[in-house]
Amino acid sequence: MTKSTPPEAPLGPEVLLIEIDPSLIEEALASVDRAMRHAHPAAAVAVDDGADGEDIDIAFDPPATSGENDERRRLQFRVSEQQEAVRRLERELAKAAEARDHLDKQGRDLRKAHSDLSVDFERYRVRTRKDLEEAERRGEDRALRPMIEVFDNVERAWMHAVSDPAQILGGLQMIVEQFKRLLKNLGFERVDADRGAAFDPAVHEAVLHVREDTLPPDSVVDEVQAGFRLRGRLFRPARVTVSAPPPDPTPG
Repeated sequence: MTKSTPPEAPLGPEVLLIEIDPSLIEEALASVDRAMRHAHPAAAVAVDDGADGEDIDIAFDPPATSGENDERRRLQFRVSEQQEAVRRLERELAKAAEARDHLDKQGRDLRKAHSDLSVDFERYRVRTRKDLEEAERRGEDRALRPMIEVFDNVERAWMHAVSDPAQILGGLQMIVEQFKRLLKNLGFERVDADRGAAFDPAVHEAVLHVREDTLPPDSVVDEVQAGFRLRGRLFRPARVTVSAPPPDPTPG
């Protein structure tokens, strides 16, 4: 609301003095400030009511220039880039942590598998050793039990030879046949070393060369010691005497 009052002294015909309510000025300034902030959020309002309270100057901070806007956009772009780099780094760190956890789990699984394998191998080693010992024991039983039986026959033949020497020949023959059966059961096969057989250095060992006109040269004359094959391989060569070739004719 305005009110006109006559001045105490006239200032001239061209001067008109008006008194304005300060509350109205403040309301108008606030309205302008709100309008300017809505139109230019970055703008600022400055009010100068003059030295005597009559003159009123209203000043506004001008909006940002084009260069300032470009600089602001560059700064915002750099901030956005840094934020994206941070987010990318966080994703990479999350993947690395996941990979580390996966590797830790694999390491634990491998250590457990190694421990289980070590326990299984130790059990296998103990079991295998026991199996081998048992196999050796069974092999010894199969090989030595028949020899005990042969010893029994030799002892009986010896006992009968004292009272009846004529029975010793039959006892020895029985023992030889029993030994032959025993060797055959064990996988032994006698090397052929009969008289007249061709001398074969692969299975025969010559202990002596003798003149024997009734046999071709390099023939077996006598078997000194029997030879044997064990399941196909040569176990012991037969030791034999071999017929020598005839001497060179004496020049006349």
